[in-house]
Amino acid sequence: MQSGMVLRVRKPSALREQAALEAAVWGPVLGESTSAASEALRTDGSSAAAIAAAAMCREQQYVQRVMAPLLGQQHVREARPVAAPPDYLERVLAANGLRSCCEGRPSRVAATAAAAALLLDVTLLPSCSSRTVYGSGSSMGPHGLARGGSTAVPEGCGPVVCLEVKPKSGFIGCCTTVHPDCRHIKRSRSRYQLHQMLKLSEGKIAARSSYDPCDLFSGQPARVRKALRALLAHPQNNLRLFVDGQPQQLSPAACSTAGQLCAEQQVQHSQRWDALAELLAAALEAEGVLRRLLHAQRQCEYDIEGIYRLYCSLAGLIADTGAEAAGGSPAAAVAAVGASPAAAAEAVVRDTTLQTSSAGSGGRGGPPLDDEARLEEHCAALRRLLTLPEAEAHAVLRSYVVSATAKDCAVMIALQRCQQQQQQQQQQQQQQQLPGSRGFPACGTCDDSSDGSSAIGATSYSATGTVSGDSNDGARSQLPSRAESIQPQVGAELGMLRLLPCGSCFRYRISFVDLDIKPLSKIPAHFALDQRIVAAARAHLQAQPGDCSAGRSQ
Repeated sequence: MQSGMVLRVRKPSALREQAALEAAVWGPVLGESTSAASEALRTDGSSAAAIAAAAMCREQQYVQRVMAPLLGQQHVREARPVAAPPDYLERVLAANGLRSCCEGRPSRVAATAAAAALLLDVTLLPSCSSRTVYGSGSSMGPHGLARGGSTAVPEGCGPVVCLEVKPKSGFIGCCTTVHPDCRHIKRSRSRYQLHQMLKLSEGKIAARSSYDPCDLFSGQPARVRKALRALLAHPQNNLRLFVDGQPQQLSPAACSTAGQLCAEQQVQHSQRWDALAELLAAALEAEGVLRRLLHAQRQCEYDIEGIYRLYCSLAGLIADTGAEAAGGSPAAAVAAVGASPAAAAEAVVRDTTLQTSSAGSGGRGGPPLDDEARLEEHCAALRRLLTLPEAEAHAVLRSYVVSATAKDCAVMIALQRCQQQQQQQQQQQQQQQLPGSRGFPACGTCDDSSDGSSAIGATSYSATGTVSGDSNDGARSQLPSRAESIQPQVGAELGMLRLLPCGSCFRYRISFVDLDIKPLSKIPAHFALDQRIVAAARAHLQAQPGDCSAGRSQ
């Protein structure tokens, strides 16, 4: 195994489901390079290894052609397929609790071996002794940012602390394909907070987290830092810690180790986590990754309720839907072969209306269920969706997969202190740079008129969201720490931050991981989870009508 690399293997799974629909949806975007992959997935005689290799090929094309342009090429690491020995992979699967997946099934092991790839270990930072971060020569980049080929990121010292953040969905949708009975619930809180209610009811968590993705994506410094502090306090499975590439439990001992990142005399021990949250926020703001991620999450304008019906309709037209239509699900009428799209839309509305009426209002606090205007709006939205031309319908499914990937991916932020003797030189170089930032419109908004420019990276924010250039010097001096970006990031792999007031410099890198293409066949499972979340949230709010611990944050 190469140093600084990780081996990624795909879990053994059935890959043939809805292969024809997958090919029809992704063919126009991923191009001819995936035609062999699609053929392997459709052909009954294809080996498990060929199917796995085909899936890996399509996933690589998806990440590089679809996700990387949205999230920023410099933040997406390319995977390199490798031929992994089957016996080695068996040991890897066993070590990760997946022995039963391949035990006694050589074809599954071969399939997993064919789907292996090497990726850069983003929990570590590279040596920078001869690295230049802005390319060769000097030029002016976008937004008037200065580039200099002679500017190198200093070497690091001390541990490399990497935090893996799973932000989840950063906005609250207002789609009319959501049934009127569910709108009040879905529009009152973020999806993450609603999901917390389900996890609490199932006993998976002892208490609900105060983290709200809408805070993290708000574009408001104080709310961003509030979200990061909430994650540090209650990480659940949305925050993981790595120290020098090794995963660590977020225990007091690990917190002490991570706190060494900010272990300066000017940063008291009790304030180190606040300083770490400040560094994370400053890095995210300087790079504009949250704007990009939110933009990717907003690619689909439809809720899963409408996407599920559209998927069933298309699967019924392209693939064998006998099992789906006979299953008695609410989508049976939609998936039935021969039904016109308009009739299918009306059938869906009748089906969901009857189900909702029989369940009662559930104390949702909204208008009556027989509100004709809202039901007609819902019916019209479904009718428009289900009667889209096939090419447009395929584009909608693509946008859903992209959005689902962006909502489920992770952001890796690796930080390390720079060598002290080089910090002063680096700070002097800052004076010769023109500050600025790149990115999408402010997070939490959907302003299509914005030109995408921003000045967040040029501004130093305090831990409470006060701009460092504010005239309120007395209030600023009471804050434990704040961080600023030393250099503008224009396609750079590594960036630089300075923690104030101590002046320590840190190098960092931000990477996106878990950018897998979501199989269309998972859409029914996504819909089922959505319905469970809504039911749990309704029950929770019925039992605790005065619960104001979380509300609409956007």
